[in-house]
Amino acid sequence: MFCTPCENLTAVYFTGISKQSCYNILFCPSLGERWGEWSAWSECSRTCDGGATYQERKCLDSYARSRSKASCDGERFRYNTCNIEPCAPDSVDFREQQCSAYNNATYGGKLYKWLPYTDRKNPCTLYCIPMGTRTVVRLAPEVLDGTRCKPKSYDMCISGKCWKVGCDHRLDSPLKLDLCSVCGGNNSCLNNGTKGRYHWIKIGLSACSASCGVGIQTYLYRCRDRLTGNQVPDSRCAILPKPNGKEKSCFRRQCPPVWKIFPWQECTVSCGGGIAKRAVRCMDTLRDGRQQWLHDSFCPYPKPSQTRPYPRYIARHDETGQQGLSLGYRKGRSDDYLIINENEIEKYRNEMRSPKFVVSDWGACSATCGEAYRTRFVRCQVFLPLLGDTVDMADSECYEDHKPKEKEPCSVKPCYKDFRWEKRGMTVCSRSCLGGTQETQLECVNRRDGKSYSSDHCQFAETVPIERRICNDVPCPQRWRIGDFGECSTTCGGGTMKREVHCTKQVDLALDRVVILPDVMCEQPVPLRARECNTQFCPANWASGIWSECSVSCGTGVELRPVVCQRVSPVGEPVDVDEDNCPPSERPHGERSCNRSACPEIRIKERPMKFIQINKIKKVRLNVGADAHVLHGTNLILKCPVRGMYKKRVEWLKDGNRIPWSRRVSFSPRGNLKIRKSSSQKDTGTYTCVAQKKKADVTIQFNNFMDVLQETIQREKYLLGFLADESSGNTTFTIKDPFDRQYRPLQLVVSNWSACSSTCGRAVQVRNVTCEIITHDYLEVFPLRVCKNAGIRIPDAQKKCDNPPCTKWFAKNWSKCLMHKCVREGHSMKSRTVICIKENTTSVVDSNLCDKSRRPFSKKECKNNQCKPVWHTSEWSECIAGCKEKGFQTRMLTCIWQGNQKSAGRSCENLARPVLTRSCFNNCTHGMWVPTIQEVVECVDASEYCNIVPQLKLCRFTNFKTKCCHSCSSVDEDPPS
Repeated sequence: MFCTPCENLTAVYFTGISKQSCYNILFCPSLGERWGEWSAWSECSRTCDGGATYQERKCLDSYARSRSKASCDGERFRYNTCNIEPCAPDSVDFREQQCSAYNNATYGGKLYKWLPYTDRKNPCTLYCIPMGTRTVVRLAPEVLDGTRCKPKSYDMCISGKCWKVGCDHRLDSPLKLDLCSVCGGNNSCLNNGTKGRYHWIKIGLSACSASCGVGIQTYLYRCRDRLTGNQVPDSRCAILPKPNGKEKSCFRRQCPPVWKIFPWQECTVSCGGGIAKRAVRCMDTLRDGRQQWLHDSFCPYPKPSQTRPYPRYIARHDETGQQGLSLGYRKGRSDDYLIINENEIEKYRNEMRSPKFVVSDWGACSATCGEAYRTRFVRCQVFLPLLGDTVDMADSECYEDHKPKEKEPCSVKPCYKDFRWEKRGMTVCSRSCLGGTQETQLECVNRRDGKSYSSDHCQFAETVPIERRICNDVPCPQRWRIGDFGECSTTCGGGTMKREVHCTKQVDLALDRVVILPDVMCEQPVPLRARECNTQFCPANWASGIWSECSVSCGTGVELRPVVCQRVSPVGEPVDVDEDNCPPSERPHGERSCNRSACPEIRIKERPMKFIQINKIKKVRLNVGADAHVLHGTNLILKCPVRGMYKKRVEWLKDGNRIPWSRRVSFSPRGNLKIRKSSSQKDTGTYTCVAQKKKADVTIQFNNFMDVLQETIQREKYLLGFLADESSGNTTFTIKDPFDRQYRPLQLVVSNWSACSSTCGRAVQVRNVTCEIITHDYLEVFPLRVCKNAGIRIPDAQKKCDNPPCTKWFAKNWSKCLMHKCVREGHSMKSRTVICIKENTTSVVDSNLCDKSRRPFSKKECKNNQCKPVWHTSEWSECIAGCKEKGFQTRMLTCIWQGNQKSAGRSCENLARPVLTRSCFNNCTHGMWVPTIQEVVECVDASEYCNIVPQLKLCRFTNFKTKCCHSCSSVDEDPPS
């Protein structure tokens, strides 16, 4: 599929392919094989000034698939510009034509003349302004193709989108007008000279003239180089008039009251000393610039003086007899434009820290007479303290506009010997008829160059005789005597200027006798006696209409009037023009405030309540403040009782948005909102009544069957009681029902007590107590104060619970790993204290009040390197043998912990056991009794734990003494138990 030829197209925009791309490639990017052929180009949208045309093609694949989503790649339309010739100068703007098409259509019941308005964010939407108003109206979602996106731009709107257009009127063209107004140019005209190169630009605003209150800011302008875009010294723009600094008001903060001091009045006497007075007032400046006179106590102390004495001056007379007073010499401040002589640089070192022009002395005059000049050197210099010397700078650094002259004329008299008188023929005859005179014409000529000079140069030249003679001594012919045109009848817009034209013949020169003849006797045609003048358009001026009525009937409102920029056409009719043609600073106000009587305070009467619909009701009226739960299909009327303003001006919002008017949703003249056949899908939400700044809400929700059933069950006993009361006429506590304005009994709906809020400590039980009107069609829940005001005693909705105190286990810090609590090798026990306390206190209570299943451990193992089991042996016994006989000795073996020497039980099983017996010889040196071997053999320990029996004092018991005979034999006999 090859590209459409680019020839004969002013611009083509198609899937991002420019015209240049079309020349550079052989075929277009693949667009699929399902597109149909392009249609013919459409008719151009405009007849001049650049319109738009388009071609369309269809995606065949989308039709083959029963108009499902098309799978073709690319664009369906492509666009081209057309009719780019400019329109006639007096043609109407294209956007203005589109707005004026609505002039015959009513808007808000009135006919308006519509003016164009271009929105910056949506330039391709048709916005217009009714003349005489300040309202911008969107009359169409899109402007016509070919409408400019903004004034003085080539970009145009096509199909509601702003397309970029170059100065060559091609779509998507990058070409722009250069500063020489050449399309795609390179500003070559600025490179060849300075004409048009420099211009004034606005660079911002000056600081506010007032630190508080209303001040003035002035727009600042600087000279700019169009070629480089840089700012340059203002002297470059000297040939151009600098724009007048437009002003705008500014406000930083409210000023405190200050003393306003008026000028001093004249002295009470003319001489000899007197008193002058002035007014001093405490003034407060309001936001709108007006000043208000306050009491002196509002201004800071002290108050400025209001009187001052004048001294006794003695007048003196000068030599001429004039009388006056001398003020003496006053030293002025340093001048930025100070010019320094090169011989005085040392004197002005401090001043030369900023660039200054330094001049030399004038040179000698180039001649003693005639044209002569003298010159001097002028340089821009600055003193540099680091160098201790002055250096030359560019002239632009030294206020170039005030640069001193480098050359000036110095000769004051001409060289008279070089000038002489020469004859130049005869002068023109003084008259064309009836005899005139003419004489020799002389000119003062320089002998050297032959040029003519003024007669002053020939005042010492040799005189030349002058010849006088009569000329044109003939009768005068008929001729037109033409007077001067008078002033134009108007200054602009087309006027007439007239003059006197007569056919005359002069018959006597001395008496100036003239005969007036018919026009036909003079040369034809007759000169114009009148002609048009000042046919240019008059300068545009602001025109304003009549003020409208005040926008409000009370309070502060606004009055509006149309303000347009107009100029008078040559035919004398006013024509509206763009506001840019009128000075913005002189624009009349189109709006002003108007004060009416004070408005009454606006109030909205709310009635807080909850409305629950149980059965179908044809119509439900709800006041603001209600939370309504209604059934689907119910007609609703939302009422907003407002005081202090017209009810028809009440506005309604739904969830913060305005509610559109429809046949189902409407507004009554009394400000009520009506909803017919309400629906949960459309009407659920919060409705807000707005009365100026006051607001009140109504919430609408929809019940289902389960909601209704639940509400009915909860109030079944009250509903039955209500029906019984109603049938018996019992209306002890009644109130006017806001639903139907009928008196109905009030009911207190009290629920069962809830469980305690906690099982221990302080706790409460609660129950719901509501004030309600209960019917078989609806329920209304009011604030409790309604029942209280009706005289019904309100029961308590809360009571305390009798609970035991809340307790918890408290564990103190663990002790160190205990040395005397070894349990196994390398491990001991550590402990801590665990107590039962009250929550949020440190009070200790009985441990039975705490949950024993959650009691923390009070002991646990810990690592202890001192818990090491070792064998401990006792001393050897005496030798068991007869006197002078060999025998044996024994000793006791126990397993103990190395660290605390306490019994370690069976922890030494894996250790080597020490020797417990050894041989010995009894020398019988002590003569002690030695038992027989039979007795010794029989008295032995039968248990490995016998070593601790003496320590526990168990040897007094027969069974322990028998099994631990050996251990107990060394212990004194205990008394029998």
